Amino acid sequence: MDIAIDRLVPHPANPNRMSEEIFNKLKGHIGRTGRYEAVVVRPLKSGLRDQVSGGGLADTGHLTPDTRYQILNGHHRLRALKELGHTTARCDVWEVDDAEALVLVATLNRLAGEDVPAKREALLAQLLGRFDLPRLADLVPESRDDLEELARSIAPPPVPEPAAPEDFEPVEFLTFALTPAQRLVVDEALKRTGLRDRAEALLAIAEAYELTRIHHRDTEDAENARRTEEAARGQGKKSTGAQKGPGFGC
Repeated sequence: MDIAIDRLVPHPANPNRMSEEIFNKLKGHIGRTGRYEAVVVRPLKSGLRDQVSGGGLADTGHLTPDTRYQILNGHHRLRALKELGHTTARCDVWEVDDAEALVLVATLNRLAGEDVPAKREALLAQLLGRFDLPRLADLVPESRDDLEELARSIAPPPVPEPAAPEDFEPVEFLTFALTPAQRLVVDEALKRTGLRDRAEALLAIAEAYELTRIHHRDTEDAENARRTEEAARGQGKKSTGAQKGPGFGC
């Protein structure tokens, strides 16, 4: 049932406390979805002695339109509803005496299972696949740092670059820029090669280019060696001439 928030009072013995970070997530969830677990309350009937402050119980009394209700479970949900501007709260009303109320206040917030760590991580991993990390950090109890650490731990390892084989040689790409007239000349030349198709003909051109490049390289190496040898011979002649300079007479 929905009860006016101003008729709900906290239980003075409530020991449960929530960090502001977690409370803000609870408040954000209620504000975003409008859904929350019903607040558990008990009626404070007229004729009961000072139940608000935890006094003793009398067996007489009845509910009235002004009856107040003491919260047994849901103090933080009520605070969130107040801050969000709600005037009523959805409540489950339990008829219990003082002793039972104290038992409920002591146990309702503690009667919960514990997460199996591996299953919790698997659940969060699924959520990371559906929400970006900053958004998920606003929705679940885990902190952003915890989620970032989890995201790093489940990220697939980087794929290493394939190593080049030891006998790998870099390739050279040939680009032919031809005018339409030059294209006709090349086409006629390719037809006269007797090769089966243009791909084979272009491969032959590439091989010829490679042979020409090797020839030029060998020629250049031989020319450099010849120049080095000539320079060495010239240096040797200068050294011999210096040793045969004019002598001193007696």
